[in-house]
Amino acid sequence: MPEIQICNFCELFGFNSRMNPVVRLELKIWDQVYPQGFEFTAGTTGGAMEIAKHLDDLALVYYEESGGLVLHTFVPDGTANKTLVNCTPEKRLYRYSKLEYLKDARQNGHFFIFPALEYIRNEYDAARKDNELVHEKAVAPEAVTITTLDKTPIVPLGDVTFSTYFLPIDSYILCCAYDYDEGLYDEFKRADACLVIHDVEEFAARLNTAFEKAMPSHIGANGRVTYGKHQSDFGVLFSKPRSYIYQREYRFSWIPDKPTRLLDPTSFINQNLDEIRAIIPAPVEVYTGPIEDITTLITRGQEQML
Repeated sequence: MPEIQICNFCELFGFNSRMNPVVRLELKIWDQVYPQGFEFTAGTTGGAMEIAKHLDDLALVYYEESGGLVLHTFVPDGTANKTLVNCTPEKRLYRYSKLEYLKDARQNGHFFIFPALEYIRNEYDAARKDNELVHEKAVAPEAVTITTLDKTPIVPLGDVTFSTYFLPIDSYILCCAYDYDEGLYDEFKRADACLVIHDVEEFAARLNTAFEKAMPSHIGANGRVTYGKHQSDFGVLFSKPRSYIYQREYRFSWIPDKPTRLLDPTSFINQNLDEIRAIIPAPVEVYTGPIEDITTLITRGQEQML
């Protein structure tokens, strides 16, 4: 068998407006070949595997001599030292916001890139209320050793959940979605339009170049957000709880080449929002230049134009 590689569930499957997994590229499961765009409904199987039950797992895949991708199996844990593979690039991205802001972005390449800490302020809408700097991770009970002070072993009854903190105060984020869904307009306050990005690679190059001019001491990364108990290879800034999987987020993020941890983690544990607000830096304003050649702009209800 060819060398097995490991990828996240979301590299192989997207999600449609019915919250069903959809094959992102042609995929062979056992003897059945599923074309790109094939929708799995809840309770259906691919080969002997119930696809919808593996949202939190990693997938073992390999390539046949013909070049076709084969799903070998799902694995819940024990893969921390393996290399993840990005199976396919994004074809489009979608950014939801007010029409006036998106017109400015399309005509002038004008974007405000907000610090990660900005997204935990209480006044933000429900779609942004997950803590962007804290990721809860669950591990199987057999992978954890717990004892009392007198060394008496404690056997967990289920997965053990703990939080990972990543607190560079000057990290910045720009969020998009990797799938269009009219329901996502309601997740962002006053959003009435969507900027459709048709050339993701070119957009990323222009955006990163513009940000580098404004903040040359920062390093950029972009990719899909990972949902569930497996943290993204990019760290907590690209990891979210499974409950946010409906957002189907693709994220651009910039962190300083020398991260500065100016905020004590207890501020998050104790939800000290006043302390957090007091040190949130201003957003970074960037201009990529016009991006009309690689984007279209639609208003709510115009999804037939996609």
